[in-house]
Amino acid sequence: MTNRTTRTFGAILAFFFSLAISVSLIAPQGKILVCPATAEESAPSDLNDCALHADIEFDDSSVEEIYNRPERILSDPEKFWRDNKTYRLVAMWHNSSRTPIPHEQWKNQIGVLAGLGSEERARQPANRITGELMAATDRFREKAVPHICSFLPQESLDLRTAIHFTGLTVPYAFQVHSHIVLDVANPHYGGNANGILNCLVHEVFHIGFGNHQCLRRELDLDNAAVNSMLNSLQNEGMATYVAYKAQPVFPAPDDRDYKMLERDEDVRRLLTGLDTLFREAESMESDKLWAKGWEIGIQGRAYYVIGALMAQTIDETLGREALVNTVEEGPRAFVHTYNSLVGPEMRLFEFEGPQELSRQQRIRKAALDGHYEALPENLTAYTQGAIEPEASLENTLVSTAILLQHRGQIDLAYEVLETNLAVFPQSSAAYQFLGDAYIRGRLKDKAIACYKKSIELDPDGICAFNSEQALIGLVRD
Repeated sequence: MTNRTTRTFGAILAFFFSLAISVSLIAPQGKILVCPATAEESAPSDLNDCALHADIEFDDSSVEEIYNRPERILSDPEKFWRDNKTYRLVAMWHNSSRTPIPHEQWKNQIGVLAGLGSEERARQPANRITGELMAATDRFREKAVPHICSFLPQESLDLRTAIHFTGLTVPYAFQVHSHIVLDVANPHYGGNANGILNCLVHEVFHIGFGNHQCLRRELDLDNAAVNSMLNSLQNEGMATYVAYKAQPVFPAPDDRDYKMLERDEDVRRLLTGLDTLFREAESMESDKLWAKGWEIGIQGRAYYVIGALMAQTIDETLGREALVNTVEEGPRAFVHTYNSLVGPEMRLFEFEGPQELSRQQRIRKAALDGHYEALPENLTAYTQGAIEPEASLENTLVSTAILLQHRGQIDLAYEVLETNLAVFPQSSAAYQFLGDAYIRGRLKDKAIACYKKSIELDPDGICAFNSEQALIGLVRD
């Protein structure tokens, strides 16, 4: 998509990159929509049958409140930021991206709206665009969902997300865990509802890709920055290609990334820069590597454009099954498959897989290979303090537990998550994901205790947010 710098933080943060899974994946709520097997002729011609289940909710309550009841917000702006579900997510974006909230500017904008009459408010672009988007939700489910699913492994976690429309925010769109927030009136979209829907194709693909990361077969490298670069290349690149291919239904003719993808000079420039970064990565200090990855991959658009080129090359040469197989395997397979199809001048540097496995990698491999008897001993080494936990251990343990749950090994999943909690007792995420597992095992009281602790430890964080939603669901059920 065009300059997605402002909405990539949820997709590339090192820890939560592969934990973009909401509680609804463990305790599904609401209607489950089965992807249709066919589509009308106006849909992309490459739609496949979809075995995944998708549940996509659209929430326009934030737009309704901002543009139709601004005086209520002005009476207590802090309460709005604290209580409005969508704006709580916006606050998380500001915190994670280290971008100050422009409170005074925002209140002034709310004040302008409060000074308008009801008819003038109704004519605000945000109301018109939101109306068009809400009228298109069935079309999005019918056309976009099977298209997105055709690029994802069919044996995967269900694709569920909540899409929040809002206004007057700094980022024009972003994704965090299973939530997508989009500022409908942001000048970036030029009032084009189809362009917004095309953007949502990109974002919803991120949800499905993030879900499957917990199941993929590749082992992560020990270098977190390199893992992030590789993940971002495949995730952002495939999301860009998926949305690019959705243009027959949701056109986005002004998209900058699409234009660069179609220009050879831009492709070669970006490929050269990314290849150089990858070659220098293992000799670069971590902080500098993170910064260069952001500069070249995100701000410079290399992850999006080169990743889309790679996905397009695999898809058009070997077919959709081969492209989906790289999602099942992991980003190193994505790079290797692409390199096998192009000449030396178009190849990208490949990172070798781990040669000697660390303990956390052995845990992950044992779970992947079904050698479950090897797990307890390796877990005990952490709980007894025999070894220092690796920086990415929590990521590994949570994703491994989700893999075990997916395979029906619920008791082992408890053991892995309880180990994670023992090693990281102040982690809000540790309690949320353990609560999710307890819900799947129908241990309601234990789940409630975990969710309450998650909220207590980090009340403003995404895991507390997810825990609150889970508690609401438990009370409702």
